[in-house]
Formats: sequence, structure tokens, C-alpha cells
Amino acid sequence: MFYEDYPPPHFHAEYQGQQGKFGFDGIMSVGNIQSKRALRLIREWANLH
Repeated sequence: MFYEDYPPPHFHAEYQGQQGKFGFDGIMSVGNIQSKRALRLIREWANLH
């Protein structure tokens, strides 16, 4: 997570060379992650943390 980064609060994730920027709700705002499984895992991580 990038606490000192620009707003809004977000985190970055990467999967097999694809990258995305996600809000804390787990929704990708910018990026190109295509894997439904990866997106599901990222949403689950966001909900847990």
C-alpha cells in the first residue's frame, strides 16, 4: 500500500505482468488485469484488510 501516494487511497496489484490500481473496495480503477481469478483474489484480499 502507498500511504503517502496521491489520493484517493488505493493499492497496486500485479498478476503475470499485468498491473492494476485498486480502491479499498477491491474495484480496479486503472489497469489491465484480465484474469477473473486474480480479480476475485484481489477483492477478497481488500475485504480482509
